[in-house]
Amino acid sequence: FYSLVRSTEMFWYVGVAVAAYAAARVAFFVWRQFVRGEGDAVRKHKGRWAVVTGASWGIGYGFAHELARRGLNVVVVARSGERLREVCAELEREYHV
Repeated sequence: FYSLVRSTEMFWYVGVAVAAYAAARVAFFVWRQFVRGEGDAVRKHKGRWAVVTGASWGIGYGFAHELARRGLNVVVVARSGERLREVCAELEREYHV
């Protein structure tokens, strides 16, 4: 029984190490893309157009504004037609895209 407890404890430590490694990779990616400013590499390597779904609210709305701020032409998709027209007007007014 003692060896079973020791092996499960070992798996717990391995799991913690893997989770810490994954968290560090995500943190480094976010830091490199958004803090250090290498995020414009997306535009340089991927093209001048972006399609954003769910652009009327929440994360999609934020992505549409950020990509437009970086100078990409943005195609926005949303369920609500009226809200979509408002978002398009905002993007055109603020970022001229």
